[in-house]
Amino acid sequence: MEERKNKGPLVLLTDFGYSHYVGILKGVILSYNPDALIVDLTHSITPFKVVEASYILYTSYKYFPKGSIFLAVVDPGVGTERDILITEYKDYIFIAPDNGLLSPFLDEGKNFKFTSFDRLGEISNTFHGRDVFAPIAALISTGESPKDIGTVKKNPVKIEWWRPEKIDQNTYQGIILFIDRFNNAITNIPCDYINKINEFRIKGIVIKDKFPSFGHAPYDTPFIYCGSSKFIEIGLREEGFAKKYDITPLSPLLCFIK
Repeated sequence: MEERKNKGPLVLLTDFGYSHYVGILKGVILSYNPDALIVDLTHSITPFKVVEASYILYTSYKYFPKGSIFLAVVDPGVGTERDILITEYKDYIFIAPDNGLLSPFLDEGKNFKFTSFDRLGEISNTFHGRDVFAPIAALISTGESPKDIGTVKKNPVKIEWWRPEKIDQNTYQGIILFIDRFNNAITNIPCDYINKINEFRIKGIVIKDKFPSFGHAPYDTPFIYCGSSKFIEIGLREEGFAKKYDITPLSPLLCFIK
């Protein structure tokens, strides 16, 4: 049998937190491919928040070497009939539940539904990360092609979280995609809008101030700025906007432009 060539690193994204589930995931991968290079992107996704996971994956993948394989297990539908999706996008491979997590990559990617893998053992109803996803990722990391273990997937689930809803000529309905470690609230409003914005409104709070960075902003004043991922963020210097005002992922906001 021809020796398979290892692909790039295998990058993990889950909502497992700092638990033994992460270690088990890695153990299964190494059982199938002892030479796998495993990298943790994050395991701190808010449980079940598919949009948050999709945002993190989309704004992170490009900083990894081409050939990287991303295994994203945020799977509130585990144990149901939802498909397992494998997407080849540019020079990267993504593996995730077909629940919208891979939405940014679907239109330009080659999408496959996992159908078979003869080395799978007993599969639990609640830990497909261990029993299905990890073996698939490990097999692909040895050079197996997604088309050899799947069939073409038509109409995968898509959530266009990066498109704020236009209410009228000057108003957009947006959401909070993610709360980072510093309690900044990252919105789905692209930075292209930053110079047009008059104000944000969220949970009764009106935010009009704009600054290029935290060092330019006064204390005790929420403000908006263009974040490093090219989406507009809401911050509060050295205090944490989201924590102070109890903002959570998927919180709605209104954006008013000139």
